[in-house]
Amino acid sequence: SEDVVRALVRAGALFVVNDSGGKDSQAQGILLARVVPAPQLLFLHATLPGAEWPGTLEQAESHARRAGAPFQVVQAKKTFLDMVDGRFRDRPQAPSWPSAAYRQCTSDLKRGPLQAAIGAYAEAHGFRIIVDSAGLRAQESSLRSHQPVWGLDEERTLDDRTFKAGVRKGRLWVRYLPIHHLSRREVFEVIAA
Repeated sequence: SEDVVRALVRAGALFVVNDSGGKDSQAQGILLARVVPAPQLLFLHATLPGAEWPGTLEQAESHARRAGAPFQVVQAKKTFLDMVDGRFRDRPQAPSWPSAAYRQCTSDLKRGPLQAAIGAYAEAHGFRIIVDSAGLRAQESSLRSHQPVWGLDEERTLDDRTFKAGVRKGRLWVRYLPIHHLSRREVFEVIAA
């Protein structure tokens, strides 16, 4: 993976560190900052007001500061409790609390705002290649263990046939899990080092 990362750095890619403020985010940021120059890094944090531990935002910001990279915070227009309340109003007979199978909180409160911010930042700074990284580890769950380390985000990759208002043609967007192979112990070793 490091050879692929170095090739993408040479190609001028933007590497996005989705940073929750936790240990896995910190380890992925450290590993990427060892290889990726700070001007090609962007640390993003999706804040969840009322549902975030005190100090989480500050911890995520400190990761970016240590890497010398830009840091942005995104926030959805609604909150988790707004979603639950809205589901109850719309369908009072159905369960209002989302389940693991119904991941609307992840898509609406995190992924959607993060992807919009990434696209806007890349467009504003002239990046045509985006490496969207997440600190997910295979040992965390069976579902995560089967996720590929690299993957093309076909929905966000724009080719010559694609048109989106305000976005130039020709953008490659890939997903990357830089710490997928690490154990919990190894994550803490990366941080300690």
